[in-house]
Amino acid sequence: MPAILPSINIDAPDRMLSKYFLPYQLRWIQDESPLCLAEKSVRIGWTFADALKNVRKRLLHKKRDYLFATKDAASAVEYMKIVQEHAAVFNFTKYILSLGEQSENISGTTPNGERFTVEMKFNYAKFDNGSRILAFSSNPYAMAVYGGDVGLDEFAKHQNPEKLWETAQGRTTWGYDLGIWSAHDGTDTLFYQFAQEARSGRGGWSYYRVTLEDAAALGLVEKINSVRGTKTTRAQFIQDLPSCIN
Repeated sequence: MPAILPSINIDAPDRMLSKYFLPYQLRWIQDESPLCLAEKSVRIGWTFADALKNVRKRLLHKKRDYLFATKDAASAVEYMKIVQEHAAVFNFTKYILSLGEQSENISGTTPNGERFTVEMKFNYAKFDNGSRILAFSSNPYAMAVYGGDVGLDEFAKHQNPEKLWETAQGRTTWGYDLGIWSAHDGTDTLFYQFAQEARSGRGGWSYYRVTLEDAAALGLVEKINSVRGTKTTRAQFIQDLPSCIN
């Protein structure tokens, strides 16, 4: 029997979710693969979709955390604002016990045996079934003492992607899922290497590639216009934002 959330049947996204999300966003929301990689353009709503994906996933799974790592503290705060917005729109707010920011001194050992102690700030959402969303900045040690599903936002732009990947991969060895999405930042990044691997069908990735032109063709510009009351054309939108996909 399909799992049913408080107000959304998870197997019937076209009936409700398509009012808010575009086809490539819906695919990401629905994807339950253990390894997901999205090679994407800038500003096409990938992180927006990921927030709903993981609000829903926390509600469906008791005591299962989501560790979201992004490029800076401001982006972590923004992610949690999106979580709150989705909770309000889809009637999930009553299942969230608390939201806020927390600071902790954390000591531990990295996967390669290095000892560390760091002061860490993160934003959180705690659900009534014991699950949490924890949104970290780019500190690669931030999630080293936690276990859970992992999301690496704009991975190509992280200052220390090798260390972050090392830590993130360690979180998933206990059967948790890992998602990576980013616009490119050149061809000498770890993300570019993973994207090449995923394109060729290697590494077990569930693979996505969405250019700015793809997103526009699927209705992104019209969606933005309807939300913001603007009248931007697809051509104008594409001209103003580079695709950032090689």
